[in-house]
Amino acid sequence: MFANLTRSKPPIKRVGMSDLKLGRYQLMDRLGAGGMAEVWLADQTGPRGFRRRCVVKRIHNHLNAQEDFVARFEDEARLAAMLRHPNIVRVEDFGEEDGTLFMALEYIEGWEFADLLRRGSKSGKKIPDVLALDVIIQIAEALDYAHALRDQSGQRLRIVHRDVSPQNILIERGTGAAKLLDFGIASAESNLHETQAGLIKGKIAYFSPEQARGDALDGRTDLYALGLVLYEALVGKRVFRGDSMVKLLREVTEANVPPLVGKRGDLPREVLVAVDKATAEDRNDRFATGASMAAALRHALQAMGGTHGRSAMDDWVATLPA
Repeated sequence: MFANLTRSKPPIKRVGMSDLKLGRYQLMDRLGAGGMAEVWLADQTGPRGFRRRCVVKRIHNHLNAQEDFVARFEDEARLAAMLRHPNIVRVEDFGEEDGTLFMALEYIEGWEFADLLRRGSKSGKKIPDVLALDVIIQIAEALDYAHALRDQSGQRLRIVHRDVSPQNILIERGTGAAKLLDFGIASAESNLHETQAGLIKGKIAYFSPEQARGDALDGRTDLYALGLVLYEALVGKRVFRGDSMVKLLREVTEANVPPLVGKRGDLPREVLVAVDKATAEDRNDRFATGASMAAALRHALQAMGGTHGRSAMDDWVATLPA
């Protein structure tokens, strides 16, 4: 949901600077809304003219009295506050104002990865392979951190994001830094509230087969989804594209990911092996950790000549149609 905060299209709605406030936060652009909350571009204000750009996510007014939704929102804030990694969008504040719960998130000036992939595919200017690998390496490292995170007592939190997709990856302008966002449906042993059974979570096209079956999940389901994102970036098309929900669920459950060599036989063997391993149907055949996936992709990146520098992403984006 937060992903709309940096897309290049105009925001959904613009309001005047004095129209809406939430405590210290001046709400400006309504960027998007989901079933539980809405997201705003905002400024945090303070004494002596202090002002800092941020993003505010606030629960819908009509849900503030519903304990189920409040508990989910609190779980999201509690979990997000524990995550401190350069490739994860940071939660900077959590509060309540006039009965409305909200979170303040760091502002990322840049682009949604899904939007870049879509624009690149439509214009015939697909993302350069080395840039795609660099983005996925950064997100794999973020997932490795989240999966291994422990609480203050040393207990593993066993976080699973469950919604890794191009829509939940932001690319920062000027640095090329990739940022994973929206742990709103993540599962963790620290959560006080469990999602209702049977409620479909995440973006189905990036589900792992075990997620589609409703099995217990671990970090390897996130790495499978990340492998699908990389496959899509390298080929220019999403792996699973069923034209109905039933067909898409069947494709996702069967998890017949075509070997990458059939689509991109020009890529170095290191890349082909890494992508096929990440998208293996059996989770025991996948990378065990985000660190091992990142290491394999970094080796593959070296086989392709290494990275192109901090400005390379900006240079490619500049070639895309608006």
